Amino acid sequence: DLTSRGDEVTYRLDNDGGTLIAEADGRTVFTVSLSDDGDGSYSFVLSDVVEHPDAGEDIMTFTFDFTATDSDGDTASSTFDVGVIDDKPESLGTIGARFVEEEALDGGNEDAQPLGVEILGAISNGGPITDQVSASLLIGWGGDDSDVADGTLANGLPDQDAEALGMRSVVFTDDADGTGIDPSGFLQVEGANGAIAPNALTSRGDAVTYDLSEDGTVLTAMADGREVFRVGLSDDGAGAFAFQLLDTLDHPGIGDEPSDEDVLSFTFDFIARDGDGDITSNDFIVSI
Repeated sequence: DLTSRGDEVTYRLDNDGGTLIAEADGRTVFTVSLSDDGDGSYSFVLSDVVEHPDAGEDIMTFTFDFTATDSDGDTASSTFDVGVIDDKPESLGTIGARFVEEEALDGGNEDAQPLGVEILGAISNGGPITDQVSASLLIGWGGDDSDVADGTLANGLPDQDAEALGMRSVVFTDDADGTGIDPSGFLQVEGANGAIAPNALTSRGDAVTYDLSEDGTVLTAMADGREVFRVGLSDDGAGAFAFQLLDTLDHPGIGDEPSDEDVLSFTFDFIARDGDGDITSNDFIVSI
């Protein structure tokens, strides 16, 4: 059955059978009107989206039958087709790296070193570097953009609305959720000496493990029962992420001066899905 934003499409005729109106939950989805002027004509007006079954900008074809009757009652029948092209979400550009720092944690030693990194981080964040950061995911949802406003979890991260037919969403992955997952399919880590497998990271000497919420929207890094960081996704507006640093990570760079402080960069991939299932992918970087 045809749906629009998750609601079933129903139909009614008006104007003595000359106008067909498709509706869903009180919304007009499309209107088709026939005219007997000249050689006869039709007008199709699309007023809202319909859920397309296939991925990408696929075409849903509507075939309309009609009957023409002349002035003394003779008739002729034929059809005409209207193709409705699906819309799909787009990623609207590169998401600039954002920064958090361990100095902002309880007991941290605040300084302005390494100076270049501190300046870059403050500019990128649009303010001082702390233990939390959030930013837009730059998603252009397109026409299939139905949404329910997110709530807020007890930890302050977004509580994304439950996925449902006709509703958009943004997730880290569709492939795995639960405790002790391998996040390497959507998380890459870079340190002073090059790439680091996410499961090779440690915090205070303890191995870092990862839990992903059932809906794929909240990732929590753990070490020996401690939360190390949390990151959550929101599909409100152009989408957003929120990152919270809760404990220290063991950085590979070794130094004895504040200027030797090295950076761990986390690249998170995500999937944005519009109301009828079309997707776009992008990533964002958080540097610690």
